[in-house]
Amino acid sequence: MIWRAIAWLTATLLMAGCAPLGEGTKTSSRNYLLQPAEVLTAQALLDQPPPTLGISKVLLPGYLDRPQIVHRGEGNRLLRGAFDVWAEPLDEGIGRVLGENMGRALPARNVIYSPWRTEWAPDLRLRLRVLRFDGKMAGEAVLKVNFVVQGRDGKVLSQGSRTVSTPVQGDDYPALVKAMNQALNNFSLLLSREIAEQTKSFPLNGNR
Repeated sequence: MIWRAIAWLTATLLMAGCAPLGEGTKTSSRNYLLQPAEVLTAQALLDQPPPTLGISKVLLPGYLDRPQIVHRGEGNRLLRGAFDVWAEPLDEGIGRVLGENMGRALPARNVIYSPWRTEWAPDLRLRLRVLRFDGKMAGEAVLKVNFVVQGRDGKVLSQGSRTVSTPVQGDDYPALVKAMNQALNNFSLLLSREIAEQTKSFPLNGNR
């Protein structure tokens, strides 16, 4: 949505603007980007011809739908980075990394993102609802996701909820983002294996 992109850009620019910390001292925002795994241990998980994979818009809880990186404090307290922000909308970053990782692990013939045209309907459609994606400094990063995988005909091939956690090796934002990124990459491989196992019993309609 155009309004959402404008709002995101405005918020990022406001935080990127220099904020005085003292006489002659200024700081600007630090931007972080999620990255796909450099090496995937699973390759060619599917014996049949590669499918096309469609990734629907990733749904985020309200507390994550913002530029600032969110982390956990004591108890139920949530904290946001004043100058540590995502370089792109978090839902788009999650979808992009999942697509790149799963495209190599399955491997998929093509990865497309919602919305797609009817004539380009993918063999597999992945829908994700993120319930939690944050962490605690010097603690652990946690990704909790509900997912549904459907075939071209709408038949549910796999669904469930998965939680992946990774230790945060430090008490700063780079360490937190690294751990969150690793949790996302681990989830990508876990889900790829599950899809490969489930689709062995279901011929993919898109294979010709």
